[in-house]
Amino acid sequence: MKYDWKEGGEEWSMPWGSSSAQWFGAILPRIRECLPTGTILEIAPGFGRWTHYLKDYCQELWAVDRSSECTEA
Repeated sequence: MKYDWKEGGEEWSMPWGSSSAQWFGAILPRIRECLPTGTILEIAPGFGRWTHYLKDYCQELWAVDRSSECTEA
C-alpha cells in the first residue's frame, strides 16, 4: 500500500499542534544531552519532519527509509 504524503507527515504532529511544538516539547528534551554529535542515523525519516531539526546538531546525517519517495523528498 502506498501512503499519501500530501501533508508531508505533519498529520502525525497534530495532537501537538505542529511538528515544531512536538520537536521542542517532546523530542528535543529527550535527546538534548546527546547533542551535538558527529553523526546521526535517522531511520524512516518520512518527508523529513525531524531531519529538518537534526541536521543542525551533527556534522553528518544519514537518513534511511524503505520508501524511495521519502528518501527523494
